[in-house]
Amino acid sequence: MKITMVFRLEKSEINKDWRRLFLSYLKARIEEENEEYFESMYSEGKTIQKPFCFWGFLPGLKFEDDVAKIQGHEVKFYVSSTDIKFLFMLNNACLKEKNKKYPLANKNYMCLVDSKISKTKEIDESEIIIKMLSPLVCRKHNRETNRDLYFLPGEEGFEETLNDILQKKFYSSTDVPKIEVLKTKKVVIKAYSANIPSSLGVFRLKGNIAQLNELYLNGLGSKTASGFGKFELIN
Repeated sequence: MKITMVFRLEKSEINKDWRRLFLSYLKARIEEENEEYFESMYSEGKTIQKPFCFWGFLPGLKFEDDVAKIQGHEVKFYVSSTDIKFLFMLNNACLKEKNKKYPLANKNYMCLVDSKISKTKEIDESEIIIKMLSPLVCRKHNRETNRDLYFLPGEEGFEETLNDILQKKFYSSTDVPKIEVLKTKKVVIKAYSANIPSSLGVFRLKGNIAQLNELYLNGLGSKTASGFGKFELIN
């Protein structure tokens, strides 16, 4: 299932790092609604996998200096998850803030005008063709140096690192979906005070149907709860 949130902006612009902005909005709603649940996900020192992913529709998005210009005054954000209770909790929390001003950069603000839950397509095949709606991030973190390495499709280490990410997600050493690159392009996303190498494009996924459905709702790759890794089905 997924939540569709519609926001009205005072100005036809939004914070340049809109992923960080929206994540801050989500975290504030979760903390206000259920502090215990918030602490279980975001308390200091915890690095658990979050049971959701999000993406946005910002029409005519164009970056200028420190802001992101859009066409019109409306943006949409979507949150999908395998955790239905989480979605209902989040949606209820957001509806309490309906029509309230949420501050943005440059003395701008946005107001939530609608938020609703809807069903999503269920995958019923073990092989699917997907297109990334938000960039795919393949990251390997070195705890000793506290540095991140990013891999792109076609580079040595991409498939191995993505396989490691999936193994951690599904607690399995071997039985995880396999990915085949069909057509991709590199994109560098400036988000969370970093330049993040990532990729958009088309892939083939093969694997357990239940796992494919989980990836569809919770995201594929790294940083899935930070605005990355959402895909749509194109077959």
